[in-house]
Amino acid sequence: MAQSPTNDNVAELFNSFNEASRRWLGCFEAEAKLTSELTAKLTAARSVPDVMAAYQEWGTRQLEVLGGETKHLLDDAQKLMQSGAHVALTGWQSNGRGTST
Repeated sequence: MAQSPTNDNVAELFNSFNEASRRWLGCFEAEAKLTSELTAKLTAARSVPDVMAAYQEWGTRQLEVLGGETKHLLDDAQKLMQSGAHVALTGWQSNGRGTST
């Protein structure tokens, strides 16, 4: 009789998805905040140097955020692949296709 992947492995996969979702929602909120701040600074700008300074600050902060987001993306992808592999391997082994350890 075939068994499905263990509940712990499935729960781990769902938890990984939830963590990634929360983290990415935070990234989207940070992006929205940066854009809002840029818009406010551009609206308040009274000269070309003010506009250039606003864009320069925004660009610098964007690069900082992008660096963090890239690290999170790689971490999330690795965690999701590991969790998914545990679920798939458990199902594969319990279906008699692999050997139990």
